Amino acid sequence: MSRKPNKVTKKELIIEFKKIYFEFIKKYPNETLTRDIYSKRTVHAEAFKKYFTNYSNFRKYVYEIEGIDNHQERKIHILSEENKELKKKTKTKIKQEVFEEEILDLYKDNLNKKINLPVSKIKIPDEKNGTAILMISDVHLGEVIKKEDVNGINEYNKIIALKRLNIIFAKFEMLCKKHKISKCHIFFNGDLLDGGIQHESIRNSDLNEVESIFYLEEYLIIKLTELSKIFNKIDIDVIVGNHGRILQGRPYFKEKITMNYEYILGMQLKMYFDVLTRQNKNNKIFINVPKSSFIVRNINGNKFLVTHGDIFSGGGTGGFGGLPFYSILMSAAKFYGVITQIGALEDVSFNHILMGHYHTIFKLPIFNGGYVYGNGCINGTNEFGLAKVRSVAKKEQLMLIITDKGLISNELCLKID
Repeated sequence: MSRKPNKVTKKELIIEFKKIYFEFIKKYPNETLTRDIYSKRTVHAEAFKKYFTNYSNFRKYVYEIEGIDNHQERKIHILSEENKELKKKTKTKIKQEVFEEEILDLYKDNLNKKINLPVSKIKIPDEKNGTAILMISDVHLGEVIKKEDVNGINEYNKIIALKRLNIIFAKFEMLCKKHKISKCHIFFNGDLLDGGIQHESIRNSDLNEVESIFYLEEYLIIKLTELSKIFNKIDIDVIVGNHGRILQGRPYFKEKITMNYEYILGMQLKMYFDVLTRQNKNNKIFINVPKSSFIVRNINGNKFLVTHGDIFSGGGTGGFGGLPFYSILMSAAKFYGVITQIGALEDVSFNHILMGHYHTIFKLPIFNGGYVYGNGCINGTNEFGLAKVRSVAKKEQLMLIITDKGLISNELCLKID
């Protein structure tokens, strides 16, 4: 670049400086246009000496005589950028409100949909061989896992989700027939829906939250109706997980359960079968949707504390294989201690804990001689599990058989593949 310090007028020099200045503060609003920076941008590096002796006088003259307030310009630029960011956030909020309106419209449309399948009222011979427990958790319906993103080790979408659930229910039915079980208790134990609490989930989903509710509701109504042909009684509890929460952002605790899409799913199922009961068309399927993050169920004299598992998660995933064993056991003991101190032991004391959340079946001995039973998942290994936490996400669900005397006679792992 040629330098011509003696062939530029004072006016031309000032015009060029102002141009350089405005370009600079636009890109670097919190920095000062120093002599070195100015020299790299001008074709008249030393010309100011002819008119102003030094660079400081030159810059001061332009700021004061030409009416440029360096600090004021910075403030204007910063306010301009803040205004742009505010407009961006407003646009995002408008999009979110439109999305919520679309979800509400979809919800209203699906409310009018009637399935009305007849539940079998035929009584099955009661062999008095106990009660079967089936855990269904961590389906993460709506999540999409592409083969190429996990080097071919897994694939998942809404179609595969139902195929895998079919395998679980088929194995459960087969084993109950084999052991002549006529009563069962099913725990839908959280994260049935993948939800939209994470941006990755929204970008890579094939169902939004409301679509997921009705997609899974229709499937479960049909499946539970089929199961009524081999059981005399099916008790069901729907416990919400952490992925189905309605409000985005950090997890919350006030209205943690009711502000959750899985609570809506559970209430939809309950209302459906309650209507059939009132019409004398259902005397087998009974659904409970608690407003607590945990419940205690007494099954043949054996007390199970049932929760999704996020309340026992501790800090991070931790531990080998992504399982924070110490945190789970410590949380269980502290939980028991708290309810003992507040005098609620008789109502919520427990022998064992049933939980999901960690995507793999495990069994841990706890302080009272019982066990923590962890459940597997339906979606399997995904990108986050591989690249971030290196967790073992096993496509399996847990089944227990409880004798009439309260003994756990069988612990069965229902594998998908």
